[in-house]
This record gives sequence, structure tokens and C-alpha cells, in this order.
Amino acid sequence: MKTQRIPSGIKFAVAALMAGSTALLVGCGDTSTTETSPVAGGIGGNGSTGRVTIDLVDSNIRTGDTTGFFVRLTDASGRPVPSIRMFCESERGLAILEPSAGGVAFESTDSNGEFSGRLGGITPGSYLIECRAQQGFNVVARETVIVQGPVPQGFAGFPGAAGGNLGGGSVQPPPAANEGIRITNVVYQQNGEDTFFLDSTRNCNCAGSATVTAVDPEPFTGVRAVVTLQNTTASQFRVNRVTISGLRTGQLAISTAIIPPGGTGTITLAVAGTAGVCATDGTNITQFSVLSPALTSADAVITVIGTGDGDTNEISVSATNTVGVANLDNCGA
Repeated sequence: MKTQRIPSGIKFAVAALMAGSTALLVGCGDTSTTETSPVAGGIGGNGSTGRVTIDLVDSNIRTGDTTGFFVRLTDASGRPVPSIRMFCESERGLAILEPSAGGVAFESTDSNGEFSGRLGGITPGSYLIECRAQQGFNVVARETVIVQGPVPQGFAGFPGAAGGNLGGGSVQPPPAANEGIRITNVVYQQNGEDTFFLDSTRNCNCAGSATVTAVDPEPFTGVRAVVTLQNTTASQFRVNRVTISGLRTGQLAISTAIIPPGGTGTITLAVAGTAGVCATDGTNITQFSVLSPALTSADAVITVIGTGDGDTNEISVSATNTVGVANLDNCGA
């Protein structure tokens, strides 16, 4: 969105509350400050240091209120860096109203290296917002927003907003009948990192050579999902199978998984396969061939089905995360 400066202390009014919105979620985060991080290519040259900052219009808001924020990306010399895609996330309890495309908060910097956005307080607490440049730039900033006051009567959250994936993701509460078994956390992993922004395509010619005599690929691995289950019943819970929709549709392979009574356990799932070998002509390899090339996000639904001791009736619990999908530039990372 177009950057507009707003005087400090001015709040945005809540535009509308819609029925059928996402459930209210409670969370609390630790105070953190803006960081400066080393840059791996793209900003001021390889090995240099760039900086991303977050400026909050108001760091203390009431539950149900909104506030603005500004993100700025500069190189090692403090010069603005335009046309770089930035991704933002927040802890549960703090919604990102803008930017939000399909529940994912991303925006490209303008000619001043900036973009602006809007946050909304869902439940009382202390929450982090984090913004980072696309993979391969390795710059990130974090700020804390305090949300205070009771939840207003009739307040139903911010339908369609992004955020909520830091520290657990947008996990849906289970049906009442399955209160003893629930998914408490879902984390996606690629290139050895926890992430909700997945690289769809491997660049096999980072050097950009017209004639490729040696393969020069970017880092690129398959995608895994790590699911944490909690069992508050008096008997063990056996995971029989796991299905996924959104990123892909089908059943995911699992090893035998048993969650002890009164305990927790994790299962690791291969969502998308390994990168494969780059051809010597530098041909790119597509990770999510089943997805439309124009897709920028997906609501990934993971469903775990299992049974308790001596029980033939299966229990099913699900969790949904909004995952960003793009051809990210990891050359030089």
C-alpha cells in the first residue's frame, strides 16, 4: 500500500466487525527491539549490513482498536532499498489488517524503501510483530505491541486479517467431543528454518550465466510440517493417519506415533519432496507443481486421525495455517 505518514498517537478506528470471523485467540510474547542483521546479497553487496526497522504509531492500544505501523529497509549506507518484498508476522492476539493477501502479510518497498500497514488488538496481552525481507537477505526487525482492556461486547476479531503464526500458528480449537485430544502447534520447515513463507521454485543458475557449464543452485529443500499433539485423556492416543489440504491434497506418510496419557508428542510430516538434481542447463525445479504459479498463499489444513486404547471409534482433530508461497530468491544465502 502507499506509504502515508501519520502523526504519533493517532489511532485508526475499527472499520467493521463481521460475523463468522476467526475465533478469539489468547497469547503473550516477550518484549523485543528492532534488530540489525547481516545481509547475504542484494542490499549493499554480499557480506554487507543492511537494516530493517518497524515504527509503530502507537505501541499501546485497547482491545478491538487498531494502529498503524511503518517498515523501512535500508542498505549499509542508510540508503533506501526499493522493490524488495517484505513479510510480516505476529503472535496470536495481534492481527495484521494491512497488508493482508489471503491471510499472508507481504508488501514490496516503495521508492523510499518503505511500506505502511495496520495492526489490530484481538485480546489483552503483549505481542510481537516481526517483519523481514524475502529469504536470502537475512534482515529482520521486531517490535512489541501492548493490548489492554476487556474484549468489547460483540467483538468478533478481524476477519481476513493476517498474523497469528509466531509461536504456534493459527491453530483452530477442536470440537467439544474431542477436547481430550488437540493440536497445540504446527510449524513448517524449509532450508533448515521454521517458516510460513515457502519457496516454490529452486533457482539452478544463481550466477545467471548464459551458458551453464557448472550447476550453481540456491539452497532448496523439501518442506516438512512438525505437529504437536496434546492428550489430556487417561489413555494413550495412537495416530493412524494424517491428511493435508491446501498446499497439496492427500495423505501424508507417518511412522507409528503414540501420544501418552496426560502428555504431548510431535509428529514430523513430509509435505513436499526433496529438491532434486539441477540440470546442467540451469533449468529451474518446481517444488509445488500441483499449485497454480499465480498462487501467493494457501490455507494448509492438517487433520490427524487416531484412536484411543480399546476404542474403535476414530477421533479427528484439525489445524489450519495460512502459508505464503512464492519463488523466493535464496541465491547467496
